[in-house]
Amino acid sequence: METIKLKINGIEVTAPKGSTILEAARLAHIEIPTLCFLKEINEIGACRVCIVELKNGKLVTSCVYPAEDGMEVFTNTPKVMDSRKKTIQLLLSNHNRSCLSCVRSGHCELQELARELGVEDEGYYDGETTPSEIDTSAAHMIRDNSKCILCRRCVAVCSEVQGIGVIGANNRGFATEIGSAFGMGLGETSCVSCGQCLVNCPFGAISDKSQIFQLGRALKEGGEIIAEIAPAFVGQFGPNITPRHIKAALQELGFYTVAMALKEDSVPMDDPSLKTHEKLAILLGTEGDGLASDTIAETDATVLIPMTHGVDSLNVAAASAVAFWELAGRR
Repeated sequence: METIKLKINGIEVTAPKGSTILEAARLAHIEIPTLCFLKEINEIGACRVCIVELKNGKLVTSCVYPAEDGMEVFTNTPKVMDSRKKTIQLLLSNHNRSCLSCVRSGHCELQELARELGVEDEGYYDGETTPSEIDTSAAHMIRDNSKCILCRRCVAVCSEVQGIGVIGANNRGFATEIGSAFGMGLGETSCVSCGQCLVNCPFGAISDKSQIFQLGRALKEGGEIIAEIAPAFVGQFGPNITPRHIKAALQELGFYTVAMALKEDSVPMDDPSLKTHEKLAILLGTEGDGLASDTIAETDATVLIPMTHGVDSLNVAAASAVAFWELAGRR
């Protein structure tokens, strides 16, 4: 493999030819902050947070600027830090800063960067804001564009990873927003409810329709809660967490049955001729195993609970994530 050598903050770094400055820096464990960057999926330099300074004083976005042999790069000069701080302040000026009530508070990449860069006056550039609406049409999530900074990570995973492409940038200039074609709600599109846009959103612009409080009540009442989890969900926790860990965590918290769905790509969830227990059996690969239909609520949710406990459906993504981390925190 042909390589190049460059200096980053005075440190000589060897990187494969064709690498970007960001890739070269990460090889040397030199941290450069990013917001919009997703490797091989969303490399567009939109957020301008990954800015670095070349020896000639020019500021460039490291996620798209190619590293060259003999190049000298600086990632933390006063000029760079001032530029990043102003970028974050400008993003915050068009951002709904209801952080205390936001589902991502404490786990928000924008919030973390503002803290790291010493942003004390988040309203420094306040002025007109882009008109926005909250889209609640989807059964599984809420989209709030007042918290969106147009990083386009959700757009990239929907199109490039899932191959669905139901969301994208609408309008132009200051009026640009992320939405569906013709202003349709997400629930009116061919969205497959995979949740990848939610997982990759670095802020609270896309959030789950959580029913964690109903779940907590049902667990305390001793309900036989059946959870079906897609393998993709387990992958969010990193390479060291396996389906076995998730199952053990949820069962210790009181879930009656926890099973991995291995056939979700072939399940006809929109087939009106199939009852919920039949869809669940297909998902879990347990057709003919005697899963009693009269104990399962007639709902198309992915977490099912007996009707006798008065709860029809719960959201597995929010419920199992919170449950897992609560358990992890007790150990």
